[in-house]
Amino acid sequence: MTTNMQTVQARLITHLKELHLPTFRERFSDLAEQARNEDASFEAYLLALCEEESEERRLNRIERMVRESQLPREKTLEALDLKRMGRKVGLQVHAGPRRLRGPARERPGLRQPRQWQDPPAVCHRP
Repeated sequence: MTTNMQTVQARLITHLKELHLPTFRERFSDLAEQARNEDASFEAYLLALCEEESEERRLNRIERMVRESQLPREKTLEALDLKRMGRKVGLQVHAGPRRLRGPARERPGLRQPRQWQDPPAVCHRP
């Protein structure tokens, strides 16, 4: 690497720190090398950097919000304190789920239950 290139990278790192773009700072040289090897355009390189920064920020935001919510990580029916819920809830829990007379999609006016997805796994870079 030439001295000019080292100076450019040092200045770039300084600016990325000031702009609070940690993923850009960590990944720009690797992605630049990959873009050179694949003859990618500057726009494609910049897009890849932006996508990684956005994804990292999204994952950090989710992790921070879960942490700040102070919700228990795992809830189970066995851990539920039925005494705090009252007699009616206790009877419903012990009775089990009601059975519908047919699939919900065949019964007019009933919406399908929402399919919840697990949050994406947080990837930690070495």
